[in-house]
Amino acid sequence: MEEIQKKKSIITRVGESATFKVFAISLLVLILLVPASMVTSVIRERKQRMESVLDEIGSKWGQAQTITGPVITIPYKQYYEKEKGQKISVTQYAHILPERLDVQGNIVPEIRYRGIYETVVYNTALKLSGKFIAPDFEKLGVPDKQVLWDRAFIAVGIPDMRGVRENISAVVNELPTVMNPGVETKDVIATGISAPIKLTRKSSTVSFNIGIDLNGSRHLYFVPVGKITTVQLSSKWESPSFDGSFLPSERKIGKDGFNAKWKVLHLNRNYPQS
Repeated sequence: MEEIQKKKSIITRVGESATFKVFAISLLVLILLVPASMVTSVIRERKQRMESVLDEIGSKWGQAQTITGPVITIPYKQYYEKEKGQKISVTQYAHILPERLDVQGNIVPEIRYRGIYETVVYNTALKLSGKFIAPDFEKLGVPDKQVLWDRAFIAVGIPDMRGVRENISAVVNELPTVMNPGVETKDVIATGISAPIKLTRKSSTVSFNIGIDLNGSRHLYFVPVGKITTVQLSSKWESPSFDGSFLPSERKIGKDGFNAKWKVLHLNRNYPQS
């Protein structure tokens, strides 16, 4: 009888021991980590697969698009003196940003499926309009005789050219202008469209109207290159996410979609007009 009571006492003391409790809790945590790690692995796999599906759909329809420009670029010669008085010339580029840039667009969203995954793609009809003020090369420290006015061109940045659905219509200084793929220099715009324009030292302003029919997915961004940039977008999409460095100054969201407007000044950014 005494032995049984001793055993019960020992069991009671072991059960009340802090070390035993810590050991039991640790064992339970280790056991629970197994299904938790399995769930985490499945989530990670699903997320990677989802990203792969989004990239696959985007590669065929059009990736996220960021519209930059338009920008006017004017080449000029810069001379350097080498040893023994020998002079060499190098072509440099002056980039002029618009005095005013107005963007209007309507976004038509569409849901695409791959298995259990879905993503939103869009088509947008954009209209870019505004004007440039001709640069003063004297202020830029470039003699007028070194400016190559006949090689001036206008360019718009489009990161994924596969999204362009129709020929791009442009009117520059009231003249129809054919936009072609590629840009002469990648100083400001890496990929996009460009066209030569008629520009002389006597030009004071340059007006433009450019229409772009563009496909994309995930995001649609605009770089505020204008001294005053306004962007006005509308869509039937009911749940937009306004991202980027600037939120809309005006917006209306309802069951019929949304309307949003942005206004950005050159004072709001950290780069100059030229």
